[in-house]
Amino acid sequence: ATRTDEQTTFFNSVSRLGDNTFIFAVAALLAIWTWGRCRYLAVALLLAALFRPLLEFILKAMIDRQRPDIEPLGEFRGPSHPSGHPLAAASLWGLLPAVVALHMRSRAVWWAAVATSCTVVVAVATARVYKGAHYLTDVTASLSWAALYLATVQGFFDRYHGTKNCRHPQHEVQAGAG
Repeated sequence: ATRTDEQTTFFNSVSRLGDNTFIFAVAALLAIWTWGRCRYLAVALLLAALFRPLLEFILKAMIDRQRPDIEPLGEFRGPSHPSGHPLAAASLWGLLPAVVALHMRSRAVWWAAVATSCTVVVAVATARVYKGAHYLTDVTASLSWAALYLATVQGFFDRYHGTKNCRHPQHEVQAGAG
C-alpha cells in the first residue's frame, strides 16, 4: 500500500498521543485537576502512568520479538512486543472517563469521554502499524495487556478508595441518603 505525505503527517501526530512525554504531562495535569476532588484517583492516574513503563520493559525483555522491516517510517529500537505507545495511551486515556465522571454530572459528556478514549487508543495503535514500528498482533496484544493493567489499577483504586476523601457527585448523593 502506498503512504501519502498527509497520511504520514497525520499518523506521526497521532502516534505522539502515546509518547511517554505526552502521557506523563497529561497524567500530571489530570492529577492536579483531580486532586481537590479525589486524591485516590489523582494518585491512580500518576501511578498508572509511572509504573506502565516498568510493565512494558519487563514484557519486552521476556518476549523479545523482532520488529517488522517492511518499509519502516523511522528508526525504532528495542523489541516489537508489546507496543509501548498503545499501552501508554490506554494507561492514560483509559482513566479519562473516571476523571470526567468526577467533574461532570452529564452522562452524555461521560460517554463522549469513553468514545474519545477508545478512539485515541485505537488511533495510536493504528499509527504504530502504519509507521511500520509494529505488527498488528503486537498492538492488538498490547491493548490486551493494557486492559489487564487497567483492571489491576482499578483493583487497587477500589481497595483503597473511600468516600471520605472523595467529592464525587455520586458520593454526595450517597451521603445525603444516609
